[in-house]
Amino acid sequence: MAEPLSRLTEPDRVLETGLDLLLQLTGFSVGWVSLREGEGFRLAAARNLPPGLEAGDRALMRFSPCRCQRMVLEGALQEAGELLDCERLRRLREGLEGLPPEAVERETGGLVSHVVVPLRAGVEVLGVVNLARPGAEPLGTEQRETLTLAGEILGVAVHRALLHAEVRRTQLRLWQALLDLARRLLEGASLEALEAALQQGLPALAALGVAPVRVLVLVPGTQAPVGPEGGVLEVPLGEAPGPSPDLGEVWEVLRTQVGSPKPFWRGQLGVFPFPSARAGGSRSSGHPPGALVVALERPPEDLELATWVWNLAAEMVAQAMERVLTQEKALYLAYHDPLTDLPNRRAFLERLEEHLLLAEREGWSLAVGLLDLDAFKRVNDRYGHAVGDWLLAQVARRLRSALRANDGLARLGGDEFAFLLPHLDPVKAMAVAERLLAAVRRPYSPPGLGKNLSVRASLGLAFYPQDAQEPSGLLQAADLALYQAKVRGDRYALFGRELRADLKRQIWLEEELRKALQRPRSLGLTLHYQPRIDLETGRITALEALLRFQHPSGPLSPKEVIPLAERTGLIRPLTRFALERAARTARRLGLPVGVNLSSAYLNEELVEWLAGMLRRLEVSGELLEVEITESVLMEDVEQRSGLLEALRRLGLRVALDDFGTGYSSLAYLAHLPLDLLKIDRSFVRGLQPGTREARVVEAVAALGRILGKRVVAEGVETQEELLVVRQAGCDEVQGFFLSPPLPLEEALARFGRLGRSR
Repeated sequence: MAEPLSRLTEPDRVLETGLDLLLQLTGFSVGWVSLREGEGFRLAAARNLPPGLEAGDRALMRFSPCRCQRMVLEGALQEAGELLDCERLRRLREGLEGLPPEAVERETGGLVSHVVVPLRAGVEVLGVVNLARPGAEPLGTEQRETLTLAGEILGVAVHRALLHAEVRRTQLRLWQALLDLARRLLEGASLEALEAALQQGLPALAALGVAPVRVLVLVPGTQAPVGPEGGVLEVPLGEAPGPSPDLGEVWEVLRTQVGSPKPFWRGQLGVFPFPSARAGGSRSSGHPPGALVVALERPPEDLELATWVWNLAAEMVAQAMERVLTQEKALYLAYHDPLTDLPNRRAFLERLEEHLLLAEREGWSLAVGLLDLDAFKRVNDRYGHAVGDWLLAQVARRLRSALRANDGLARLGGDEFAFLLPHLDPVKAMAVAERLLAAVRRPYSPPGLGKNLSVRASLGLAFYPQDAQEPSGLLQAADLALYQAKVRGDRYALFGRELRADLKRQIWLEEELRKALQRPRSLGLTLHYQPRIDLETGRITALEALLRFQHPSGPLSPKEVIPLAERTGLIRPLTRFALERAARTARRLGLPVGVNLSSAYLNEELVEWLAGMLRRLEVSGELLEVEITESVLMEDVEQRSGLLEALRRLGLRVALDDFGTGYSSLAYLAHLPLDLLKIDRSFVRGLQPGTREARVVEAVAALGRILGKRVVAEGVETQEELLVVRQAGCDEVQGFFLSPPLPLEEALARFGRLGRSR
């Protein structure tokens, strides 16, 4: 009997099979099993019940325990025995009085008594087995012992199956709890949401039999600091606070474990390191790894199961934490300047827009200011970018400390800062401006420099509502005021009546430039071309493309258009327009065409776009030249050099424009990816033989020969200037004496004549 039962794991199947075996072994024809559940019983299995007993007995068993069941509850049923006076059978017969004997026999099956077999597992009685047959004889001693043993075998099998079922139910509850926790953590989009998810999801893990009352999430480098180690996210789960862990000890154990950190227990406190830490992910940061610290009501009985479950929970929390922190970091970087930790332009504009809505609704004024450092480039050039970056961070701290808590401050880029002053009129705003400028002027002591630095700043102010009513207009007004302060040499300037006309023109010009980029021909946006001549052969070596804006209202100077385009971001489409027109012209003529590049759009994106444009137009890179001014190149030699090298890999030639005005380093010039040096026109204008200027041009030409770069003299306007630059050894020449910049069709004939003349 024991062998077939040992293969079964479901309690009901064990009872049904065991009852069948008992009936076969004992010769009884009817049987039923009542299984104890708390203070009650349930009919767990039955075989061959007579109709009357089957119809009425199930209901009776739910509501009224019979004598044999009461014996189980009282602990009086320890071995098999006979129940001659069965309450159920007596009630059944009493209910059938008055019926014919054959009907009573049919309904009762001829049963008048039954055998009672306790269902035992050790000392515990799980229920009772009732066996019956018509006309049963009293049990003998051997039968009684056999039935008692059979009840014990069946009871042990049922107990084992019940334990197995309970384990499965526990496992199912645990998996459901873990899946629910994973879902909640997946939905969390912030640390606060993760804390709420843990509060809601972790209590279900009490299926372990030990409820968590307190959870700490140790996160290196975030949240409130725990000494220098990291941060703690505390999640209370019960009314009792739970044991307070010694976090210093926890961190130390995590730090000093050899190899990957492992989970460990301290009584009712479990520490489960995050899996990224086990892979060595946080070792490079210098912080101990993060972990899930769980305080339980008492130490777990099944330590292995508890470790497995909480370890899995730690993995879920770690993944959710990593995702949220990554998202928060990305969001933070999208709105903050990484060098100064100040809001960036995007964040400042959004805050300014919010304040303008409030100001309009509530009727208060506000000031917007722009501040930049005077001659900041000299700091980078003289002391290096590390000192320049340190100085910018210090300036940001000083500005922040000089403003009120509700004022706004941002770094827009470079050495330019913007600030927002709500509820201030011009008089009070000027006092703030004085305070900010005074804070910037105090000496600085960069680490390792061994000397103090002094810097000054200029500042421009504009006001809502009198100067502008929208964010871009206020920033433009403040920018013009800043420009005025720099031109006049004042510390600061307010946007006033005399600047209003300039602002209107700036707004108009920006709008017209946007239109012209969409319809260049109708609004007169085009390129003119000026030839560059080889002094030895007299032939054209290349053309320089120069932007012209022949607006219907009158010509607009590039000196006005280009700075505006750089300030407004229109330099990007404007540069692309010039390069594409120049490439088409170069393909048509089979002659290289050069285009000046602005520092505002000299980046990897431009290089990538150029490569695609050359492929699209089927133009060889050798037919394009790019020119970059010496001052722009020296702003960031390393980065600019890499970009120029990338352009050369596309086949383009690179010219250094305005050479002699930007304090180039000879050490850099020897290695820069340059093809031409273009001497600035200020050295050529009024050039006379034998003068100091002539010797400078001669020295530059000699330097070009040493470096293997062709030297071009720009701005030649007279016969005498042409003669001097030829004698100085320049390779090529360009200027009005040879040809002014001309529209393409008009220039073709003249360029042809120049090319044929010798």
